[in-house]
This record gives sequence, structure tokens and C-alpha cells, in this order.
Amino acid sequence: MRRGCTCAVIGVLGLCIVACALGYLVGLPRLRANLRQPLEEVVGTQIAREIAPNPNVRPKPGTYVISEKDLNDALRAEVEQTEPQIFDDVTVDFAPSGFVIRLTASDREVTYSGNVDAVDGRLVVTDIEADGVLTTLLPAKDVKKSLENQVNEYLAANRLRLKEAKLGNGTLTLTTEAA
Repeated sequence: MRRGCTCAVIGVLGLCIVACALGYLVGLPRLRANLRQPLEEVVGTQIAREIAPNPNVRPKPGTYVISEKDLNDALRAEVEQTEPQIFDDVTVDFAPSGFVIRLTASDREVTYSGNVDAVDGRLVVTDIEADGVLTTLLPAKDVKKSLENQVNEYLAANRLRLKEAKLGNGTLTLTTEAA
């Protein structure tokens, strides 16, 4: 009788370990992708709108200014449309000293702060730091990767290189050149 109970307990513990491992290996990456999605969609869309307001015309090298207000308006609209709605609010602040991204979910706030630079024709997010309990689910390195990929993929697809990236009061200025 004791042997049967021991085998049952070991079996249940084994199933719990397998379930936890699957949750970590399958569920966590999906959750992180869902958390990044609104930010990626909006950043990619706003970059495209600013650099190429007419989708039928290839963007030319030049200087483009992305405003904090336009980005925040688009972020709020995207958050409202995302199902299921994960975040209550998402905002971006631009200043000469760096950027701050604030994500709020169920009265819990997480912030990501950093700066931007142009390195070898690509946008690089530098000095990124994160604060808040949600950083376990959405680490700073994932936010960094999302921001860089959205901008760099758009520029590469349009045969552009980033010459300069500069933050100002409420603005992100991207200066591009032909690739």
C-alpha cells in the first residue's frame, strides 16, 4: 500500500515538473510576444508613417522627426484595440537625456529607460534599464530588441541607413542616408 502511494506521489510530482517546464518553454515566450506586440506594432507603424507618408512612394534619405505625442496617440489606440487587452496604458517620453517607456497593467507600472544611437547604419538602444514587477515577463533586453528591430527592418527594407539618432524634448529625430 505504501509503495503504491509513493509511486502515485512521484507520478504527480513528475507531471507537475513536466507541466512547469512546458509552461516555461512554450507559454512564457508566447506571453512575452503578446506583451511586446502593441509596442512593436506602433513603433513600426509610426516610423513608416513619418518616413513614408505615401505608401506608394519609396522614402528618400533625409531627416525625419517622430513626435512623442503622435507615438503616444498611436500607442493608446493600439492598446485599446488589442485583444485581450494586456495593458491599461502605454506612454513614451522623449528628452535629450533619454527616453522612458511606461507600461501600466492592473495598477502595476513598469518603466524602461534608455537612449538611442546610430551605429554602423542601424539604430541601437543604449543604457536600457527596467523597473517594475512586470520586467520578469518583459525583460529590458526584449524591449531593446523590439525597438531596434522595428526601426532597422523598416530602414533596411527601404534601402536606408541610419546616420544619426537624436532625442529631443518630445521628439526622436532620425537622419537617414542611402544604403
